[in-house]
Amino acid sequence: MIFFVKVGAQLFEEPDVKAWESVKRMSVMENKIAVLKETPNCPNLRTLFLSRNKLKAISGGFFQFIPHLSVVEITSIKGISELISLECLDLSWTGIEELPIELKSLQN
Repeated sequence: MIFFVKVGAQLFEEPDVKAWESVKRMSVMENKIAVLKETPNCPNLRTLFLSRNKLKAISGGFFQFIPHLSVVEITSIKGISELISLECLDLSWTGIEELPIELKSLQN
């Protein structure tokens, strides 16, 4: 599977990580997901859209095994320093007023 799209699907929890291990592009925007608690292993994931959810927490290791993620649209940026391939970070609709110092470690 190349794409995983569940936009506005009224999801309250993150999709089962087994369902998107081989995905290259994923969008779960406009849902009601509050916590990303799993540590997905997604070696092919390049694009991840998570905005307009009710995210309150992202597990510390969430981005650990997503080595090629280069585009992220998200409402929280905790753990973002693990994204060594990140090229585009969309912070629209986040309300973030201050960026964490860990962004300094991003290279791309």
